[in-house]
Amino acid sequence: MDSFEKSFENLDVQSQFVENSMGNTTALSTPQDQVDALMMQVADEHGLEVSNVLPDVVRNTPTPAAPEAAKEDDLSRRLAELKARAV
Repeated sequence: MDSFEKSFENLDVQSQFVENSMGNTTALSTPQDQVDALMMQVADEHGLEVSNVLPDVVRNTPTPAAPEAAKEDDLSRRLAELKARAV
């Protein structure tokens, strides 16, 4: 029984070593900019704000024109037209 326990402990130590080695190798071989771009893509698809968590990430996607600003400009124009008619 002692031999079995010793073999099991050795196997556990070996598997932990292999797992740690594989994890370190994978983390070092993936370019950080690709990881950041993928995280931003997933966040955009799901409507998440990751800029608070990852302030150094630069967005590679163009930002769409602000619809609120266009809407406000349209309202201002319509208000000016109504004021001109009232006078």
